[in-house]
Amino acid sequence: MSSEQPPDWLVDGVGTPPDIYSLEVNRWVLDAGQFILSQQDFDLVYLTTTDYAMHSHAPDEPESARHIALLDEDIGKLADAFPQARFPVSSNRGPWHVIENPNAPFARRLG
Repeated sequence: MSSEQPPDWLVDGVGTPPDIYSLEVNRWVLDAGQFILSQQDFDLVYLTTTDYAMHSHAPDEPESARHIALLDEDIGKLADAFPQARFPVSSNRGPWHVIENPNAPFARRLG
């Protein structure tokens, strides 16, 4: 599944994805993941987000803080909706700037 060319059934369930070069596209990906998981059981679901926000905004800019908060909120929703599932989270930037970020209370709970 891709936010650039999502299947019609996914758009029907989650809505039209935002522009790929936006902070909101990653929220759509995580919402799509939650929708997919609610439709049937899977052994493995891999969700990948874009790195647009972190390439476009410095870590201390408000947009970066908003992006981390959006991701954190939606990962928390996934974990709450599927408590039996495991959600490994990784980053090509390393985890510490996320875990120490005040905009990521769920990530701190994981760390």
